[in-house]
Amino acid sequence: MPGADRLRIVHLSDNYPPSKGGLERSVQSVSKVQVRSGHEVAVVTTQLEGEPQDSVVDGVHIHRLPFALQRLPGAFQDDSRVFFPPIPEPLFEHHLLRVLREFRPDVVHIHGWVLYSSLGPARKVGAAVVATAHDYGSVCALKTLFRDGAVCSGPALGKCLACARDSYGLKGIPIALGMRAASGRHRKVDEWTAISTAVARAGSAPVPRDRQEMVVIPSFVPDSVLGVDLDTPRPAYVPEEGPYIFFAGALGTHKGVEVLLEAHRLLWEAGTKVPLVLAGMASPGKTVDTARPGVTTALEVPHDAVMAGWVNAAVGVVPSLWGEPFGQVAVECLAAGTPLVVSRVGGLTDIVDDGRCGLMVEPGDADSLADAVRTLLADPALAADFGAKGRERAGQFGASVVQVAVEESYRRAIAVHQSGRSG
Repeated sequence: MPGADRLRIVHLSDNYPPSKGGLERSVQSVSKVQVRSGHEVAVVTTQLEGEPQDSVVDGVHIHRLPFALQRLPGAFQDDSRVFFPPIPEPLFEHHLLRVLREFRPDVVHIHGWVLYSSLGPARKVGAAVVATAHDYGSVCALKTLFRDGAVCSGPALGKCLACARDSYGLKGIPIALGMRAASGRHRKVDEWTAISTAVARAGSAPVPRDRQEMVVIPSFVPDSVLGVDLDTPRPAYVPEEGPYIFFAGALGTHKGVEVLLEAHRLLWEAGTKVPLVLAGMASPGKTVDTARPGVTTALEVPHDAVMAGWVNAAVGVVPSLWGEPFGQVAVECLAAGTPLVVSRVGGLTDIVDDGRCGLMVEPGDADSLADAVRTLLADPALAADFGAKGRERAGQFGASVVQVAVEESYRRAIAVHQSGRSG
């Protein structure tokens, strides 16, 4: 183990800001915090048009390396976001090895399917390896563990092949087979972490014999979220006055939007005519028609305006059907001091203390969702108490708390690596 507290850390990520996504923001947040804590930090990711190959931003060394699939026209629906295959990618590996030899990391922290192209170079330079599962991609080719409108019971070759084919087309078959064939490589990680209990429960590898224990360390929540001003004025896209119910996220079936719309219809027709505001992102091929009485939809809302929406809402709702790996929007709602109703599924069960800072309902149950929202709208004292306790709860996901757990994970990984106990 290094003799000093200062570590040399390299993060590996399929994508990195300005590419958009929760994983990308998480890697960016942890890197900045680690620099402020005195560590030397680099991020290695894929090339992005308009971004320099090498740069230093907020003290973080960023290296954008070539990736062979980027050279194939039409390989990705969005050229600003790439995804590694579950096999080593030789071009990326070659350039990564050069970067690692120059940087000489103590720890390589891997996020996403770049794992398969990072393990070899990391081992060659003698670094300890930590891998974080930000979703269900360690066991599921779709990374969602969501099948036929419900949470999947777990990987099995036949159904994984069918799911991958239905989602990706014919290329889904080699993706699913590749994951299965590469399962043993997951044992070469010195420490696996997961961002929620649900992700840890799913496992670190598709084949059970290859799985290792996963330590639950939640995603960082930015200081801008935890420190949101409760006097923030109403954004332009919400009603000018009066209470409203608020949702933020993709307008897809998996997010429970149809269930929320049905719950709102039940409230509206029963006389609880409180508007519903959806700060949404289009979900290609899965977007729900939201044109209903009392419903306002705003698309592609900037994050600061989303936070203003949470702050001024009477009730926040996260009605997901799929097992949200974490559920940062739930933390955002709590941080804004707004009482919250969530589905009892995935990482949301780690975030919300049911009956203390919010209410949980079974996923897909519009009647129970309507009843929970009605309860909070009808009892301002309960809503205010939930809001105050929610802000306390949100603080547990801040950088100062989570970073301690991350550093402990690194120390354990270094000890395991030096003892030779990893696969």
